[in-house]
Amino acid sequence: MTITHRCAAPLAVALVLAACGSSGPEPSPPVDCSTASTTLLTPGQATMFDASSQGCLRLPPPGGGGAEYLYFAGITDGEVTSIGSSATYQLYGAPAQAAARAAHVSRPAAALRQGAPARAFHGRLREMEREAARESARARGSAALRSPAAVAQPPAVGDKRAFNVLADGTTDGTKASDYLQVNATVQYVGAHTAVYLDDAAPAPTYSPDDIQALGTMFDTYLYPIDTTAFGRESDIDQNGVVLILLTDRVTKIVPCDGESQIIGFFLPFDLVPGHAGSNSGEVFYGLVPDASCNVSVDDARFSLPPVMIHEFQHMISFNQHALSRGGNVEETWLNEGLSSFAEELGGRLVPDASCANNDCLTQFSLINLDNAQRYLSDPVANYLVGPDRVPIPLQEYGSGWLFVRWLLDHYATTATLGTDLTRKLDATTRTGMDNVVNATGADFPSLVVHWQLANYLDDLPGFTPADPRDQYLSWNFREAYASLHASFPGLFPSVYPLDPPTATDGRFEDTGTLLAGSGLHLLIDLTPDGAGANLALTDTDGSSALPSAAGPRIGLVRIR
Repeated sequence: MTITHRCAAPLAVALVLAACGSSGPEPSPPVDCSTASTTLLTPGQATMFDASSQGCLRLPPPGGGGAEYLYFAGITDGEVTSIGSSATYQLYGAPAQAAARAAHVSRPAAALRQGAPARAFHGRLREMEREAARESARARGSAALRSPAAVAQPPAVGDKRAFNVLADGTTDGTKASDYLQVNATVQYVGAHTAVYLDDAAPAPTYSPDDIQALGTMFDTYLYPIDTTAFGRESDIDQNGVVLILLTDRVTKIVPCDGESQIIGFFLPFDLVPGHAGSNSGEVFYGLVPDASCNVSVDDARFSLPPVMIHEFQHMISFNQHALSRGGNVEETWLNEGLSSFAEELGGRLVPDASCANNDCLTQFSLINLDNAQRYLSDPVANYLVGPDRVPIPLQEYGSGWLFVRWLLDHYATTATLGTDLTRKLDATTRTGMDNVVNATGADFPSLVVHWQLANYLDDLPGFTPADPRDQYLSWNFREAYASLHASFPGLFPSVYPLDPPTATDGRFEDTGTLLAGSGLHLLIDLTPDGAGANLALTDTDGSSALPSAAGPRIGLVRIR
């Protein structure tokens, strides 16, 4: 099965005093449909409203041909908090002549998928990045981070070395007892990497040809792809290469129960000499075939390259943000979005002859499409800008990749590769929403709303947007998911994962919680010669507008 894609040309709180003397947020104004203006759009046109001041949408009678609209309601606060930004809502819609009233139908609470131990460990790596950045800032200019007096040389094939490797995925990596030693021997040395194999790796393991192919792929493709897209990695040991340690300790960091598997990772403490357990250099840890964890040689060969290009972006990002510029590490949602995009670049730029089944796009991008499907299947229940917590749900890997992918389509010089924008996002001390706004020159609410409209409208048959931002340019996602559904209906159960409910003549009632960067999609079908429709988005009291601090926005596009 081959996943298809296409290339495209670039496009260009106010405070008031309470009676007791304390201050609080200004009450939200009421939502009054009787005073709202009618929204007039032609097919393809889109508009956006600030729902904290204009929570009512009024649609005109459609005439004899009827009309269809896509409605999006979401919050666009991009600040990362410990609990995540959210806002409770009610949405009530009815034909224009019907009396407006509040909605009281409850949406069942949607629980985030429980993170497997492997994803919990991956999330802790991002926490370790933050601690490592603080340590490097404290040590900046001290002997711990000064360059060695003499430039080190790359290792040679046959050289042996002891590495400190995390013993347990539940530790924070701050104590010497969190690590154990692995003795390994160099099997490959190239222009940008040296590959070590654990001397105690279980049999059967990689053949010499397997390791040669892995090292060659990193040197020839993965290294230039990542460094072109994101910038250079550090070289604190001044040996000129990234070390790749292949060891079964990777699969044993968390219990290998069939549900949870560590494939590879970058440990930021290795870039902080003097930290307990630091290997004082650029190291990527990768799995080996391991029958005790049900990892075959074929499984390991297939899984490792996408994780290498993903984790190498994290290594580069840490250098660009923290080591080179002394800033904070990138926020997790955007950091993971960029690393997921690195996987896509591997799928597009590594020659098919170097990949399993001669199909690099599937080998490198299938996981992104799976994560994106999980997000699109229920965006109202999942974040783009999630709270600062571990683990990160797979849905948020999907939303992060989709958002970065869409940004590059519309704000990079080259829409498909987007390397001018990705380098700008990494080569800065800015992070998160501030980083995105600075790099694109666009306000975050507009970015979120157009992206969310594009998530449904991409390659919608018979639809041409007036604003190209209301589609993706680099993927035909409807075709891709239809192909995946035909090939793997158990893994991809729908032809297209985002399937909004339909409000016939505006009739709709719903209540729930909107999460940062995400929200509710709704199709509004106005039947021929109908009266039009009114939709009121309010707080849970059924009358007050959503709070302005949450950045509530309504996006609307006329489909036909």
